[in-house]
Amino acid sequence: MSKATAQTSEPLSGNHAVAVAVSLVRQHAGHRRPLPRLSAAARLVICRHEWREGHDALDACIQHALVLCEGEVIEVQHLDLTDEYAGSERARDTILNVLNEFDGARSAAAAELGISPRTLRHQLADLRAAGVPVPAARSARPELGRD
Repeated sequence: MSKATAQTSEPLSGNHAVAVAVSLVRQHAGHRRPLPRLSAAARLVICRHEWREGHDALDACIQHALVLCEGEVIEVQHLDLTDEYAGSERARDTILNVLNEFDGARSAAAAELGISPRTLRHQLADLRAAGVPVPAARSARPELGRD
C-alpha cells in the first residue's frame, strides 16, 4: 500500500488530527493573508472527533471551514463534521453565490472565498458529483465582433 493511500484511509485522532488540520489550512488558504488559524475550541473539536475516513474527511472539513470563515480565526461553527462536504447547504450556497457574483470567474471567486483556485476546482467537482448545477467558467478571451 502506498503512503498516499495509507494517509487517506487510516483514521485520524487526537493531536495528530490537529497537526494535519493546521497543515491543511496552510495548504488550502491560497494567498489569503493573514493566514487563518484554528481557535482553541475548533482545535478541541478536531482533536476529539473520530476521523474514521481519515485524511480525506478532515481535508473536506477544513476546505469547508475556509469557505465559511470570513475572518482570521476558524471557529467551531465553520467546521462541517458531516461525512459529505457537498451536502453542506451553507457552503454550497456560499460558493455558488460568490461564483455568480464574479460571473463564473474561478480565480476571482477563489480569491473572494479565501481559498486557492485548486481547492475551488475540487469543491466544484464535489458539487457536480453530488448533482448540483455549477455555473460555467467565464471564457478567458472575449469573442471578437461582440459588443
